[in-house]
Amino acid sequence: MTQFPIEVNVTRLVEFHQLADWLCLQELGRLPSHTTDDPVGEIIELMALEGQTGDQIQVWLHNQPEAIAHRATPPRPSLDTLIKFRGAMWPKLGLPGIPWGPRPNAIDNVVVVDSVEAFDDPTQNRIMTAYAARYTHVPMGPSIDPGYHGQIPACDFRTHFGDYLETAIKWAKVDVHVCHFLRPDRGVAGLEWTVGDLNRELTPLFSTPRAQEVMQIVCLGWEPGPKYFYNNAWWVAMCQWMAQTFPQALRLIHMVADTDAPVGQDDDVKGITNGDGWANVAPYLHGWLVQNAGYTDGDTPIPSKEFLLNFANQFNPAVHGSFPDRFTNGYAGWPTTSAWGDRGLIALPGEYAAFGLYWKNFPDSAAVSLGQAAMDVGATGFFDGGPSEA
Repeated sequence: MTQFPIEVNVTRLVEFHQLADWLCLQELGRLPSHTTDDPVGEIIELMALEGQTGDQIQVWLHNQPEAIAHRATPPRPSLDTLIKFRGAMWPKLGLPGIPWGPRPNAIDNVVVVDSVEAFDDPTQNRIMTAYAARYTHVPMGPSIDPGYHGQIPACDFRTHFGDYLETAIKWAKVDVHVCHFLRPDRGVAGLEWTVGDLNRELTPLFSTPRAQEVMQIVCLGWEPGPKYFYNNAWWVAMCQWMAQTFPQALRLIHMVADTDAPVGQDDDVKGITNGDGWANVAPYLHGWLVQNAGYTDGDTPIPSKEFLLNFANQFNPAVHGSFPDRFTNGYAGWPTTSAWGDRGLIALPGEYAAFGLYWKNFPDSAAVSLGQAAMDVGATGFFDGGPSEA
């Protein structure tokens, strides 16, 4: 049995465990995971058992590569900064020679920025430079995807997740925040992607210190559905998983177009209202990327004045029954608290023009006009096109 120069008892072991947690927070910006893959906490405890002082251990930890890298990392933006979305899901950037998408290499091709890793490095650089000149937020993911309608290459980053993170870092270097869509679509790799599947396949990748540092904005997935397919219990479990996996990140959901709440199946029979559905997920979320389909349902490339007004009114806090009214004043029993604490969820215009731009070759100006209309009435941001100067 190893003999230590100090008396070992339960009280001292608890003290050393707390010391390890405190030092890691100070020097690494995170808690130790206390696993064989990340034994820094146990090394600190062993050093303490061997008689080294807290100051001596801190000097050692301060000089470790991870601590040096942590000090060189810019401060993490506040959640209030991150929620001010200025982005476009599928923009037209006026770039010739962009492969993939609905009109490959044409000047009016949509740039599928959420799959930017599918392009070669020179093309990525062109896309990122053009995009960053207009926007500050961009979608990315999921990290396992079959490719949109066969027009985008499939991807599966489970065996080389570092490459996925490096692409996100490239966006950060041009001052663009990435919103990471986490959950693969139903049927990908033969999975329905339950919480158990996510914990087995993706949580270990997402939980690394590097992933936690890089992935500062996360969204559960692209419109899990069909519409009202999942019940509120499913949404609660998924949002809990996201909050547990990304405790420091800005956390969002995105739903099928014109869906009012994260409810479905027989929730109405059980008496679960839309307000109840939101109240049950709100503790785990900061916001909702709202999707509207009315404009792209038709073949008119320019939104009508009536549609622009109705679209904007959703995000106008002065309109009774709008999303800000509901999440601020509790209209119709909607919750006024959330992961923000005593503030309600923030509803952002998340998707409203991408389908039309992609499949119907609608002009980029239509997307901009919708984003502008929402901003004019006080929306926190936009994520499917809007004014560059916002």
